[in-house]
Amino acid sequence: MGWTARNLTDTFHLPPGIFAPSAYDFPDDRTRHVIYLGGTGVSDSTGVLHELYCGTDDVWHEKDLLAESGGPHASSAPRAYLFVLEGTQHVLYLGTAGDGRLRELYQDDGWHANDLTADSGSQPARKVAQGFEYASGRAQVVVFQGIDRHVHVLTRKSRDDGDPSWVHKDLTSDHGGPVCARAPGGYSFSPGGTMHVDYLGDDGRLYEYTGTANLTWGEPVDIGAGLDGPGGFADDAYRGYGFAADGTRQVDVVDTAGDVWEYRYDGSWSVENLTGPLGAGPVLAGTSVSAYAFEATDAVPVPTQHVVYAGADHLIHELWRDPTGWHENPLTGAGQPPAASTPSAFVDHASSTQHVFYTSQANEVVELRWTDRPTLSETARPRHRLD
Repeated sequence: MGWTARNLTDTFHLPPGIFAPSAYDFPDDRTRHVIYLGGTGVSDSTGVLHELYCGTDDVWHEKDLLAESGGPHASSAPRAYLFVLEGTQHVLYLGTAGDGRLRELYQDDGWHANDLTADSGSQPARKVAQGFEYASGRAQVVVFQGIDRHVHVLTRKSRDDGDPSWVHKDLTSDHGGPVCARAPGGYSFSPGGTMHVDYLGDDGRLYEYTGTANLTWGEPVDIGAGLDGPGGFADDAYRGYGFAADGTRQVDVVDTAGDVWEYRYDGSWSVENLTGPLGAGPVLAGTSVSAYAFEATDAVPVPTQHVVYAGADHLIHELWRDPTGWHENPLTGAGQPPAASTPSAFVDHASSTQHVFYTSQANEVVELRWTDRPTLSETARPRHRLD
């Protein structure tokens, strides 16, 4: 058991990529997917969005999403998510026109293109949006920072629940709070039946809006009030997730020194520096973390929490928490391509595996995989280490 690495670009002769990939699992189809922006070097983009997908045979295939959908070329890294309720896949990005229009590609019997800005009547975005499924509200949710620096939310109910049109809300105007200093992020929390949007205000504080199943929102809460947290935040570097095993919510952030901190809500907010006490190295400048829960399965009965990031040493690092506390583990080392991007990660609960994807300095897409079963190349390595 443990972590293994595979260079997908080399193995399957794929187009090179730049910036951070966006990966997700499609449980009903038993498929895995990675969306990335084509390009070479540090910033030489082709503007083409590529999809990599594979089934249980572990053979990856590539598709040019813009050629199939007719969507415009991209100027940003993509953000992708799955809407399980309708069995559809969604990719968000900004086009090359520089007009801030939010573009969506969606897979529903083939890939199609959509202008979310026009469909929702919302204003242009400063940066690419983040989308997620809100199962309790039977809805898709897209959050972004408008050109007015307000927090904006688009929601779309399932087509089985009436009108499936996109609805726009300006949370800053409707519910107060300072304007955004950075683009917001969002997540759903199934145990509480809630959805959450986190953002950094222009006062340097981290705020969270909470929404409920009827798609209404409350006033923003300063989640760091009274806490001895980070002195400053890196750009757009916060990620939220829920941990059903203990009914808590987490928001992971990167400070200006590259340390990873976690805000934790279990009835009240607390904060903890994850990297400092473990002696883990700083996060690579210009990147963020990917945080997720590995809930218990029959094969892996102990639930764990995970935060993965590209370090300043260009290695992928894992911070993971079990009942004994937090641990640190470098997932890559000699022989693996040096990391150049924020990683994207998910758990395939059907196979009890973890998957981490990143883009290398040589514009390769690399997959790291953890399994509880012995691998062909496994030696006497620690459970959570890839040599």
